[in-house]
Formats: sequence, C-alpha cells, structure tokens
Amino acid sequence: MDEVTIQIECGHPELAEAIERLRALAEHVCRRFAEGAICLDLGVVDDSEIRRLERQFFDQDETTDVISFDLSEPGEPQRTLCIAVNADEARRQARRRGHGVETELALYVVHGLLHQFGFDDVDPTAAERMHRMEDRILDDEGFGVVYERPVRTTDGPPQSKG
Repeated sequence: MDEVTIQIECGHPELAEAIERLRALAEHVCRRFAEGAICLDLGVVDDSEIRRLERQFFDQDETTDVISFDLSEPGEPQRTLCIAVNADEARRQARRRGHGVETELALYVVHGLLHQFGFDDVDPTAAERMHRMEDRILDDEGFGVVYERPVRTTDGPPQSKG
C-alpha cells in the first residue's frame, strides 16, 4: 500500500484530543481515494488565518470553512496536499447543526480532501453527490452524518438541510 504521511498543526489546545481522530480520518480518506503516495499538511486555523489565506490565494477578504491545495509538481512520486480548516467557523456551525466541533472539523477535512480527489460542489447534482460521500465517510468513521441531520434554527424546530 502507498505511503500516507500526515502532519497536523493546531494552535487550539482545546482541540488536542480531536487531532488524532482527524489524522485517522484523513488517512482513511487518502487510502480510499488516492492513487499513489500522499503527503498531507493539515492546519487547524482561526478566522484571521483563513482570511489571510483567502486574500493571498483567492484575492477575497472573507472567512470560509476550509481551503485545500494540491502543491504537487508534475511527475513527482507523491502528491503533496495542504488543507486549512477553520476552527472558529467549526464552532459556529457545530452549534447551529447540533453536533460537536470535532464532527464539524471532520466534515471540513473530508470536504477538502474530496475536492483534491475529483469531487466538486459547483452545481446541485455534484454537490449532492459530494455531500452523500461526505456523510458516508463520516458515518463509517464514527462521526455520524451531517447533511441528512436537521439543522437547528433560532426560531422554531429543527429543519432538514437539503
């Protein structure tokens, strides 16, 4: 089996327990979809860092949940991927969706990796396919489903996201 190397940087001590679970999840996704060796650099960042990355690489001054890049050079024996997941956004969305921050970060890791392995969410059909795969992976790895769960609203009962 091809080698999967994962390095995680996290400046959020309260998430230390989640890191090994996120590492195992990322390794699972890489082994499932990658063709060849993978080197993954995963950063758990905050709003200000994700905004800096958005400005630097996309010329947009906004926050987002996850950014992923393929830094590989053509002909290299392994793919080099870089993913940044936003812990601040994960906290906000976890509250809204009614699950833990670790689960939300897991969604971001899977989402970023799936983009690198050919999935996309540019139109409703592709997004539905990608979200189904995210839910399948998250459920298989013990995080539960995210997209098929009801979303909490502030002024009424939970609503299904769809």
